[in-house]
Amino acid sequence: MDPDTLEFLGPLRALPYDQKVDSELFTLTTAHVMHDDKRKMTVGYGGRISRKEHWLDVIFISDEPSKTDK
Repeated sequence: MDPDTLEFLGPLRALPYDQKVDSELFTLTTAHVMHDDKRKMTVGYGGRISRKEHWLDVIFISDEPSKTDK
């Protein structure tokens, strides 16, 4: 990745979310986003690698409105 095109958004966080990781993000693997018609949700995943650790990030977004959306 070209470092001139990256924007700093905040410190890298790990699970649990309040735990800071003392390392810069080194690389991102390819992110994938898919829609699951049977379960009516969008599923996305991708990997992050730093000098100290690596993660697999997964996100599930339901097509159904949440209670707060009503």
